[in-house]
Amino acid sequence: MENTAIVRVDEDRLRSALKKRNTAGFTLIELLAVVVILGIIALIAFPLIGGIIEKSKIDATKGTAISIGDAARLYIIGEKNGDFKNNQTVQLSELTGADPPYIQSDVKDGWGEDITSATATFGENGTLQSVTVVTEKNGTWTYTPANNTFEKQP
Repeated sequence: MENTAIVRVDEDRLRSALKKRNTAGFTLIELLAVVVILGIIALIAFPLIGGIIEKSKIDATKGTAISIGDAARLYIIGEKNGDFKNNQTVQLSELTGADPPYIQSDVKDGWGEDITSATATFGENGTLQSVTVVTEKNGTWTYTPANNTFEKQP
């Protein structure tokens, strides 16, 4: 009789262990549903993230153009006694070649490419009219402070 009771207790334990095992975890359908939902979210998010990254690179290049314009203004004040002439231009090579330089020599755009040339143009009263930056890979970009535009040139 004792053996029957022991067998019954063991059977009950086995059944409860099997029930727990069958109810724990996720089914294949549930896992596939999660993967499909994550895929849909990724399809929506990746283009948005790509656009944000591209805009940040353009904004970084615009910031570099503004810095070149500021350095050019300091160059005219320091090296040319503040004599702003109408349509006066300052080249990037003048800024990097001065002693001490008004801007670092390895200026890069938002994509990490070297800016091969840049020109800052000033009005008669010292107003910055435009800054044009050129890179081999990303072309020519012009910043115009009057209307705060930064556009790629054809």
